[in-house]
Amino acid sequence: MRIVWEPVFLLLLSVILQDLFIIQSWLALYLKFAALALFMKSFIAWFRNYEFSRDVLDIAIAGPAMAKFVDNRATEEDLAPFHIASFPATLDPEIRLAAAKQIARTYSPEK
Repeated sequence: MRIVWEPVFLLLLSVILQDLFIIQSWLALYLKFAALALFMKSFIAWFRNYEFSRDVLDIAIAGPAMAKFVDNRATEEDLAPFHIASFPATLDPEIRLAAAKQIARTYSPEK
């Protein structure tokens, strides 16, 4: 909620103080610009935290499915979120493992 309340408080403060002739118009304009900048800074920080937590959740969900995929025990329901099909049963286990590693690298975050 800080993402909204702090910039709104600063914006209202600048408008009220200018209307009461406590501050000049240039300072009020600066405070309005500062409120916009504070909102953008808070939004960027929120989005970075959201992106990090989303990556962690994606990895936590993808891990068990990838383990089943490597062991060739994955069902269609397990593989559907990744849009991949299972390997043929006669495929060499080393090739299966190499392909699974490549897919895991593709789905992992680039950080």
